[in-house]
Amino acid sequence: MWTLVHLEVHRLLCLWAVYSVSRTSWLSSPVADCNLPSSFSAGILLAFLIPRVPKFSFSQDTPLSPATGDFNRSIPTQFLISPANFSFPAFAELEVDTGSNFLPLKFNHLNAHVFDLETDAKVGNGDMYGLTVPAKQFTKIHVPMNFSYVADNSSDITCETFLRWIRLFS
Repeated sequence: MWTLVHLEVHRLLCLWAVYSVSRTSWLSSPVADCNLPSSFSAGILLAFLIPRVPKFSFSQDTPLSPATGDFNRSIPTQFLISPANFSFPAFAELEVDTGSNFLPLKFNHLNAHVFDLETDAKVGNGDMYGLTVPAKQFTKIHVPMNFSYVADNSSDITCETFLRWIRLFS
């Protein structure tokens, strides 16, 4: 008896729920006249305001430039063969394409790591804070980088590659 009554009440509640949902559906109510345009305009607004991921690339002309000012003085420049190591400051020149953005992009923190392609050893890192990039532009930014590496011996491939590279470009 209790189960039968419980099932009937459950069926009535389900029917009432279906009825109330179909009756108050936003498409079949007078509120739809107000909700549809505001939903549409909110969607359009979001399409313009949501930031898009910009395209980053290294400058083809000068991917690295010499460090200047206080940043140059803050990191000692060393190129030693014994023990095999190097340390030098530089600016990584990045190009940021914000052509698909409608509003300027603000970066609170930009972090960069540089690895040797042959040995996968980390050879540099850099941080930049509080950067704002204008919308619809191709902007060059200079990220301060600290290149440093210490090898176990003088025949380390990473150190040899970087020392040879530095000799070519200096």
